[in-house]
Parts: sequence; C-alpha cells; structure tokens
Amino acid sequence: YVNLGTCNDKIIGARLKTFDIDEIANTGNYSFLYSTSLKNVTCSSGDIHGDSLMAYKAVAYNYNNDGQVAKTSYTLRVLGEGILDETLIYTNPISKSTTVFRFKIVVLNWNAELGVFYYTRCSDFGKSDADSRTIVVSACSANNEDAQELASSWAEGDLKAGFKGPALSELPQCSCFFRFK
Repeated sequence: YVNLGTCNDKIIGARLKTFDIDEIANTGNYSFLYSTSLKNVTCSSGDIHGDSLMAYKAVAYNYNNDGQVAKTSYTLRVLGEGILDETLIYTNPISKSTTVFRFKIVVLNWNAELGVFYYTRCSDFGKSDADSRTIVVSACSANNEDAQELASSWAEGDLKAGFKGPALSELPQCSCFFRFK
C-alpha cells in the first residue's frame, strides 16, 4: 500500500462509467506504454482473462533492468461502473503466512477498437500522496500509429487532469518474442 494513493473523489469521479471488462478480457497481451509507478524495468506486459462465471484474473510481467522477471497474479471482479476490485494474495515463502492486498482499478479511458487502456490503481489503505496511473496497449496494436497517438494524447491529457504525483513516464515496449515464465 506504500506506493498507492487512496481512492479519492477526484479519481472516482474521473472514471469511465461505461467500461465493460468483457471487452478487454481474453483479448491477449498488453504492453505498458506509460506509467507513474514502474521504475527500473526493461518493459512490462500483462493480460486479463476469464469471465463472470469463472472469475477474472490479471497477470503482470515486469522485466527488470537486472534481467529478472517478476510475475504477479491478481483476481479481478467488477465493483461498479468503471471500477474493478483487484485482489493479490501473497504467501511469505519463509513464514508461510498469507496477506491479502485489496486494490481498486479505476478505468479512466478505454478504446476497444485500438486496444488502448488507461487506468489508475488505488486502495482504501493507500499510503502514498501520489496517484498511480498507467496506459497499456494491446500487443496486436503496439505498432499501430493510431493507437500510439491515442495513448500519447491521453498521456498529455493526464498532465492537465490534476492528478497528484509525477507525470506519466514512457516505457519501452516488450517484444512479442519475450518468453513468459
């Protein structure tokens, strides 16, 4: 919770109320283009899969500058218009104790045609003064000029939106040939 802000009225008020998780679920891998929170990574990617009956899952891969790959899996469920509950269950490998982390994904924008997704992650238990924001693009559209321009436009708009914390930083895109472990 240290790196996340709280789910404040500004964030909740900025959400895209018409977002439908089924439009992004099972559509393949997404490459992180812009982020306020990812540092020291070569690239990052992830996907959302599942359905409302069997549950939705999200998996993120961070390729760190030291050559290591960090894989994180989350359970997702729809909380309301443009808001997803994101749960991470962490088991300490030494003590075997389990901790449950609860986050919210607040959808700021989504373009299903181009596969560009803009969101903020927050938590009712967040301790940071900064709002964590990210823009990802479908691997199928990663080299599409229109998708790149849309993501860039949203990143510029992010500067004017009045969110707390740093501006979105552009990230290197993952190659289609990375091997996921």
